[in-house]
Amino acid sequence: MKDWKIPLSDSPYSPFSALLRFALLVIAAAFVGQFVVFIALLPLSNYDFNEVTNVLQAAMGSQPDKKVLLIAQGITATFTFILAPLAYIKWVEKKDISEVLVKRDHFSIPPLFLMVLFMLFMGPALQALVEWNEAFVFPESLKDLEAWFKEKEANAMRLTEGMLEFTSFGDFLFSFFVIAVLAGVGEEIVFRGLLQPLFYRITKNMHVAIWLTAFIFSAIHFQFYGFFPRMLLGAVFGYFYWWSKDIRYPILAHIFNNGYMVIMTYVAGFDPIEKAMEENTELSLLSIGISIVVSSLILLFFRKNFKNSLNV
Repeated sequence: MKDWKIPLSDSPYSPFSALLRFALLVIAAAFVGQFVVFIALLPLSNYDFNEVTNVLQAAMGSQPDKKVLLIAQGITATFTFILAPLAYIKWVEKKDISEVLVKRDHFSIPPLFLMVLFMLFMGPALQALVEWNEAFVFPESLKDLEAWFKEKEANAMRLTEGMLEFTSFGDFLFSFFVIAVLAGVGEEIVFRGLLQPLFYRITKNMHVAIWLTAFIFSAIHFQFYGFFPRMLLGAVFGYFYWWSKDIRYPILAHIFNNGYMVIMTYVAGFDPIEKAMEENTELSLLSIGISIVVSSLILLFFRKNFKNSLNV
């Protein structure tokens, strides 16, 4: 394993040139994705291009349309977070995709089991961070910014609720695919697979690269009141990738994180999500402490599985 190199460390482009090329490709893919969204929504808009805009606006209004939202998000995510980075690796860097993102002889069940345990045991500590983040109060001089953040948070919550309203098992599968699978695969390829190694080339420090990537990963969700928990998760996914050298581990951890929410919502109905949040508001210091200690130990065990391959 000692011959493992940081992905794309031998790129013919400087880090900033590579970042610019990738950003331009992502922007182009986003435009193509938006066009495909319009085409996909034509049957729901009486085949009227002008009506598609109205359908999209209505879907994001006070009564979110789950089908429209999932179609739009799924197509946009596919083009922006999956096709764009894969095209960048294949045609801009001219590398084999699997060689860049996957260390084939590393994948095994024990680390997967440790990841699941970690995601479960870190729950109380993460919930405490969520509550702290949600209770954050801005100074009087930034009240307008605080109001804007709260409005964005309310809109995001409303849209999430709309995408998690199920009337059939098919609804559940569609939501799980878009919210868990597509998001997990695409976001990890972009942030951990490409941006994290790129930031390492710039900073020469993997810890800085991991946390910088996690910061950007959280920021692009435009939800301040979930910013710090999401950044922490992003950093954990970054360490999963660094230690394992295999993008499949953070992808599966991301899918588990998002999918757990979708599954629990389908099993219990939507209201229990908010109810669970309320029931967990009085977490004891003991439960938080146990969560931190046990999840930290699990991380150490996960790292130990791959310690022979660490050369950064």
